[in-house]
Amino acid sequence: MVMGFVKSLTAAGVLALSGVAAQAADLAPPPAPPLPPPVEFAGNWYIRGDVGVASYSTSQWTQPITGLGNQDQLLSSGFISRSIQEPAFVDAGLGYQFNQWFRADVTAEYRTSIGLRGVFQEKVFNPFVPFAFLGQNEYPGTLQSTLVMANAYADIGTWYGLTPYIGAGIGLVRHNMSGFTDSGISWNGGAFNSNGTPDGALTGVAFSRIDDKTKTNLAWAVMAGLSYSVTPNLKLDLGYRYMNLGDVPSGAIHCICGGPTFPGFKVKNLTSNEFRIGMRWMFGEVAEAVPPPVYAPAPEYVPQQPIVRKY
Repeated sequence: MVMGFVKSLTAAGVLALSGVAAQAADLAPPPAPPLPPPVEFAGNWYIRGDVGVASYSTSQWTQPITGLGNQDQLLSSGFISRSIQEPAFVDAGLGYQFNQWFRADVTAEYRTSIGLRGVFQEKVFNPFVPFAFLGQNEYPGTLQSTLVMANAYADIGTWYGLTPYIGAGIGLVRHNMSGFTDSGISWNGGAFNSNGTPDGALTGVAFSRIDDKTKTNLAWAVMAGLSYSVTPNLKLDLGYRYMNLGDVPSGAIHCICGGPTFPGFKVKNLTSNEFRIGMRWMFGEVAEAVPPPVYAPAPEYVPQQPIVRKY
């Protein structure tokens, strides 16, 4: 009798423990450990250097007309030809990477001297003399520019070491127009022929000196590009930049005959489409982006049937 009671009590204990185990097995698996805190990005100073080439364009070239008499009629005037070469440039600068999204720098830039040439034509008629005049003046010379720019960039993100960016800059540009001369041809007569030239003699215009001229303008730029992390500290930069460099005037024109001085010409709204390649070196230690840990999914839970021992 006692032995039967003990067996019954033992079986009841086994059933109770099995029920507790089954209930515990029905609980959800423990949660994954929390992610590590994000790595703080420490700001870094950097130096940069770039080389590139620019393609210039202008909206208009102008020159004031002086020396007209009371009865003179200005039939036409303006530049019938204009050309400007493409400069190469080199720059160097110092900057600061504030975080993984924003950086700024200050650069100084030198541009090579380039040839600049314009042909100006004016047509005048006075019916009371009568007098017909057509003149063409050629102005060849050189332009050299230097810049100081403050720039800011937004880095959009980094994928496989590549970081696209956009940016803008503002600064000062110093233009130096030098070595310009004035030469050309002119027709004088009493009337115009059917081909538009005066019916008089064709004469040459001797070389005249044009003063050198230096002018400082406000310059601004917008840019876009792509940088590549060669190492955590060294970045290769490929970029496009659009720049507005303002107006560029020449000096006064001196007549070789010792006559009056005439106003020079002006290249208006000089703009530039530019491509450049450069390197940036970050000082100090640069923390690389660490991806968050990936945890293996918990195994699928399969409820276990309680084990019941039969006696």
